[in-house]
Amino acid sequence: MEDALSEAANQELDKLISDSPFIGLMVDETTDISVYKKLIIYLKLTINGRAAIVFGENVEVADGKSNTIFKAIFDFVKQKTFHLRK
Repeated sequence: MEDALSEAANQELDKLISDSPFIGLMVDETTDISVYKKLIIYLKLTINGRAAIVFGENVEVADGKSNTIFKAIFDFVKQKTFHLRK
């Protein structure tokens, strides 16, 4: 059931990304309760002509180094297959 819900949420996010003429990325580093480093990715999109912020992904990262964060963001963009021109 969890996989089905996750897949449905991913499909909805993919549709929102596809339909939006512009995409902005916002990221924030955090740690969870067990001190694993996380990178939260949000997207700012246009939905029905209005700006909206939606949750993208919560990624575990090995450290807070810039190249690690860049790779996590790049992998997310590549996975969601949207053009950087947006």
